[in-house]
Amino acid sequence: LSRPYGFFGGIFAVILFVITIGAWLFNTPAWLSLGAFATAGPWIQGLSRLRCLANGCCHGAPCDPEYGVRYHHPRTRVVRLAGFADQPIHPTQTYSLLANIVTGVLMMRLWVLYRQ
Repeated sequence: LSRPYGFFGGIFAVILFVITIGAWLFNTPAWLSLGAFATAGPWIQGLSRLRCLANGCCHGAPCDPEYGVRYHHPRTRVVRLAGFADQPIHPTQTYSLLANIVTGVLMMRLWVLYRQ
């Protein structure tokens, strides 16, 4: 619960792997491999946003009760660090998940058009 931003290290690791070893190892052009990772990326991050929703990291600001989610567990970042215990806050993780779905669909469409 104390280590946000781990996702970005994964992005840099994938790029470094594809450029240095991956393309040579799998005998595939580096751009094609990076395109495959970019197409899968929104879906992977979308799933990880569910973890953020459960743990309360990357949370939003307080909002109206009908729109917000509430956190009660003392180990969530919302309660422990932000001090928003039992207050309705924006579910920004859900907003991000929806944006990742839209981006994922567009990326898959581009992948299909490229592969034809």
